[in-house]
Amino acid sequence: MNKTLIGIAGLGLALAAELPATAQSGGSRPWNDCVAAAIQARLVAQEPLRLSAEKVNLEGDTLRLTGRATVRFDDTTVIADEIVINQPSKQVEFTAVRQIFIGARSRCAPPPSSRPRIEFR
Repeated sequence: MNKTLIGIAGLGLALAAELPATAQSGGSRPWNDCVAAAIQARLVAQEPLRLSAEKVNLEGDTLRLTGRATVRFDDTTVIADEIVINQPSKQVEFTAVRQIFIGARSRCAPPPSSRPRIEFR
């Protein structure tokens, strides 16, 4: 377990040390790509991410989170069947995204003018 955590931390530092290329997601929804790009930007900037999954596997330079894989940062959360972070290709990929929660502070959130207005009378 400790070796896995050390490997995950090492991969995060290795990912953060290099410039980004592309971020991809397995879904066709535009916010999947935005959130994948935000995750990649956080890795490059060495900003924290909270990762969890039923199974975490480090295969060479590829970190694979499977089984209710979750990535959390700021007020954004992605839950998918699988999340793969690949260091050589600089890609973050989601497989079967179950839920994405995008908070108001996220760069992926819609502008305030396009949000529904709720009035109480």
